[in-house]
Amino acid sequence: MKKISVVGLAGGVGVTTVVAQLSYALATRRQSVLAMDLSSDNSLASHLGLDLDESDGFVNRILQGRDWSDANYRNPQLIDFIPFGRITHEQERDFDQWIEQHSDWLKTELNELELPPATTMVFDCSRLGTSLQLQAVCQSDQVIMVLNTGLSSLVKLRQVEKKIRHFSSHVKVHALLNHFDSALRLDRDVLSVLRSECADLVIRVVLHRDEGLREVYAQRGDIFSKAPSSQAAQDFLSLATWLTDPEIGRITV
Repeated sequence: MKKISVVGLAGGVGVTTVVAQLSYALATRRQSVLAMDLSSDNSLASHLGLDLDESDGFVNRILQGRDWSDANYRNPQLIDFIPFGRITHEQERDFDQWIEQHSDWLKTELNELELPPATTMVFDCSRLGTSLQLQAVCQSDQVIMVLNTGLSSLVKLRQVEKKIRHFSSHVKVHALLNHFDSALRLDRDVLSVLRSECADLVIRVVLHRDEGLREVYAQRGDIFSKAPSSQAAQDFLSLATWLTDPEIGRITV
C-alpha cells in the first residue's frame, strides 16, 4: 500500500482540494483509493460528496470508544474515505491529548486494515500542526508540500521540509506549486526560483489556476466528470501519473 501525505505551507493553499482531486484522478486511473481527513476542519468529506449535515467521523468514534473504521464511506466514484468528523473545541482538545498518548496509533491501525495491496492512501494533513498529522508523515512513502505563489509559503518551504525529515528520514518529500497563473509575472518568477533553488524538491507537475474547480466544488462533484477537458483535469491526472510511476523523476534544471 502506497501512503501519501499532503501538507500545506500556509493557509488557503488548497490542500483539501488537492487531496480530493488527486483521489478522483487515481480512481479515474482505476486505482484503489482511501482518503483520510486528518484536519479538524472536516472539509474533505464535502469535497468527496458526503452530505453537508453529516457529522460522523473517526474522531467521534474514538472518543465514544467505538470502532473508528466503521466511519468509512464510499462515494459513487468508488473512492473510500474516512472523514475527521465534526467535533467541538473540547472534543478536539480531548482527542489531541489522547493521540499524544498513543504515538503509534495510526501505524497500528493501518496494519489492521484489510485493504487491497495496490491501494493508495492519501492523508489530508492541513498545515502539519498535530500529533496525528506527524504520525501520518512518519508512515508515508511520499509527502507533498503544497504552496502557492505567495511569499509566505515560499519562505516556509525549507523549514517544513526540515521538520518532516526530522520525524521521518526515509520519506520522499516533494513541493507542488498550486494556483499557478502563467500570465502573471510574479507566478512565473516564483516558479523560476523554485526550479533553480529547490530543484531537489519541485516536481514537474504544476497545478494551474482554474476557476472550474470552484464550480465543481459548488456542484459537489469532480473535475473529471464535470470538466474532463479542463486544465485542472489534465494537471491532476499528470500528478497522479507522476506519483504512481516510479520511472518518472523530478525536474532537472
